Amino acid sequence: MTPGRERRRFVFPSHRAWGTGPERFGFAVKDRREALGLTQEEFAERAGIRCIYLSDIERAAQDLSMRISELFRLAE
Repeated sequence: MTPGRERRRFVFPSHRAWGTGPERFGFAVKDRREALGLTQEEFAERAGIRCIYLSDIERAAQDLSMRISELFRLAE
């Protein structure tokens, strides 16, 4: 990577409509977290969850056993 250049992940906008419900939810959580300018650590702390759990949610790698309404409340 060239010094001074930020590494970004490119996702076609229509890609967000693909996949399972958890994948779409994970994209929505990540989009909102980034729109708020929060790191995973900051967002996880506000949600009262571990950072690794938030990462798993964003990647749809974790069963969503926590209350989804809590994440939405934090996103407001």
